[in-house]
Amino acid sequence: MKQLTCLIVALAGAAACGSALGQEHGSRESSGVIKMAPDKPPAGNVGAQGTTPVPGPAREHGSRSQISDFCASVNREARDANNELSPALEGRVSGKGRLRFHSAPNTGCRVRNSFIVPGDVVIARRRHGEWLLIDYVSRDGVMHSAWVDAARIALKESAARP
Repeated sequence: MKQLTCLIVALAGAAACGSALGQEHGSRESSGVIKMAPDKPPAGNVGAQGTTPVPGPAREHGSRSQISDFCASVNREARDANNELSPALEGRVSGKGRLRFHSAPNTGCRVRNSFIVPGDVVIARRRHGEWLLIDYVSRDGVMHSAWVDAARIALKESAARP
């Protein structure tokens, strides 16, 4: 409960929880503490919106860099879109198995070894198509921000609607 309260305070922009959670002061749109290291998708994999193909692995040395640049670009576009959930909504992971984190709303931008499990509580801040940008506070108090499959998050309706 303390972690969820701290997360809500952090979302409101208070610096007190930010330093305790290992988060940099400043924009709440930071990507949290997760290092963005996407897996290499298979060649020809199409993005979640069906419009932007994920670059296939290149033969030269820079293929991971190309995928990372692609994911950064998709993430920037999604965050610039007018898709903020106001107020942010609390949700709980549903379904079975791990729900993988993504650095951008695209299946090719999966963050290696980062996931949440059914029952975990999250705060949803943005919706982009079939994706949600969520904040999650891990058991050790570290706040993570990532894109996840919206179908796996059961959102609670806000009680403070006007």
